[in-house]
Amino acid sequence: MISPYLFVVVILPLLSWAQSSTVINNNDPSIQYLPSFCPVIPPAFCPGGWWNTPLSDGSNIKTSTGPDSQFGNAPCEINYSFQGSGLEIHGLQDQLGAEAIIILDGLTTNYNSSTPELVQQPRLWFSVSNLDPTTSHQVSITWGPSIPSRVNWLYFDHFVVIGQTNGTTSSSTSTSSSSTSTSSSTSITTATSSSPSTPVGAIVGGAIGGLAILTIMVALLLFFRRRRLTKDDVNDRITIESPLPETPVPFYATANQVTAPAALPSTEHYPPPYSPGQLSQYTNHSYDPENGVSHTQESRIPEHTPGNLPEPRNRTKT
Repeated sequence: MISPYLFVVVILPLLSWAQSSTVINNNDPSIQYLPSFCPVIPPAFCPGGWWNTPLSDGSNIKTSTGPDSQFGNAPCEINYSFQGSGLEIHGLQDQLGAEAIIILDGLTTNYNSSTPELVQQPRLWFSVSNLDPTTSHQVSITWGPSIPSRVNWLYFDHFVVIGQTNGTTSSSTSTSSSSTSTSSSTSITTATSSSPSTPVGAIVGGAIGGLAILTIMVALLLFFRRRRLTKDDVNDRITIESPLPETPVPFYATANQVTAPAALPSTEHYPPPYSPGQLSQYTNHSYDPENGVSHTQESRIPEHTPGNLPEPRNRTKT
């Protein structure tokens, strides 16, 4: 059974990540360019229609300078139909950028692609969310003048469909006459001149996906850690612990119990150390119990030298 915490942290981000973003390049056959597209090789100027302008990365971008008598001054439009929950439109900004008139399901939004910067910058022109993914939506981009008495250039790059649920189909008529208005809950955002050109849907999807993967890794780490701690706890319970030996309590004597060590006997009453010269004289002590008198008599032991030794007696055998 999936816990509510796991469902909120893991399942919901994965479901959101499942609504991937699909990039529709400007050369997709489901996109219609009116009144005409000029597939000239090499690229050339095609007044009144659309043509490819090569970029530094090798890709092409669709370009138009507005209506011209070459095509009967017909409006220069881009038509596209899709099914999804959101849409983004990306293009370039230029010093002589034209006005992009964007119509989505009957709702009109204008975007001025002109900029004071000298370098052409990729920009997010338009974004919408909260669309009904089960309904086919129609979008059109029409060239409009932004700087009077000057040639205005409109550079279209690509669409980004968020949560696409079906293949795209081209539209042969202007969406301003065939589309229906969306519900009031649909939110439409027109990008300003400082908006980045990176697909917002792709960034959000990647961030949510990375968060989901990180969450799964942390959950697995906590699971295995808890499992290891539980196993260690069981092993501790079945282990028989031997009692520790009692530590002997040290004896601390009080001041009254401490006695001074016995004095060592004096050496005055011990006889002097032995020397060979003193063996010739000794003192004999005797005691008379009848008279209660003790007698002291010194005796000498004759010293024997080689000169005064008695001569051995000659014994004869009888």
